[in-house]
Amino acid sequence: MKFTIDETGKIKKVFERVIEEHYEKLKILKFVYVWRDTEKMDDGQVVHAEVFKLSNKDRDLWGYDVRVEVDENNWVKLDREHKERLAWHELYHIELEYEVDKESKEETEDVRIDSEDRICFHCKTHDLIIRRFKKELKKFGLSEDEEEVLDFLKRIDKKFKNRKED
Repeated sequence: MKFTIDETGKIKKVFERVIEEHYEKLKILKFVYVWRDTEKMDDGQVVHAEVFKLSNKDRDLWGYDVRVEVDENNWVKLDREHKERLAWHELYHIELEYEVDKESKEETEDVRIDSEDRICFHCKTHDLIIRRFKKELKKFGLSEDEEEVLDFLKRIDKKFKNRKED
């Protein structure tokens, strides 16, 4: 797999628009946008994009905090709405870490900075994962956790159907 920096600014343009509209606080991070030249698969699904927190060594050497990696062949097939949704999804993985007030033990609005003046953040994993076979579900049905997911998905679906009718 080969990577090249996006010199065209096509990725950056979309991600910066989404940051501006939805993730204002992430503006303090420095992003490098790269194209992936080969399709990457995860459990049979195409991975269109990924975000990575760079190691402290790479952050110090190159001056970037986050690498945004995009599948170039699939990116060109996406319309604007899907590109923005993809950017929103990837940026949602990034979670800034905040100082904690010593007395109240509550987070403050101040972003944590480490001893080397690097912004503290981490990349969070997905909070909704369903990995099942259709045949398995037909045979055994949903688990209790999966029933909660189904209820959640029904509420979301109903909300969006109602929104479209308005």
